[in-house]
Amino acid sequence: MSVSRHCHHLGSGLGRARSVRSHNRTVRSSLEHWKTTAAKRHNLRVRGISERNARWRTGGRQTVHSS
Repeated sequence: MSVSRHCHHLGSGLGRARSVRSHNRTVRSSLEHWKTTAAKRHNLRVRGISERNARWRTGGRQTVHSS
């Protein structure tokens, strides 16, 4: 019984991933800033860089990117 549940979960998970992708395209502009900030913070944690030092680096990157 647990095997059939697992297979069913995989199928529903794939369908959910597709719907989330299309939904993200619609909402992307309003949440884009929040997403990029969250992604940067996550990457900093993974790399072991303190946020205090990273804010300066991130600001420098944004300045270069916007110009």
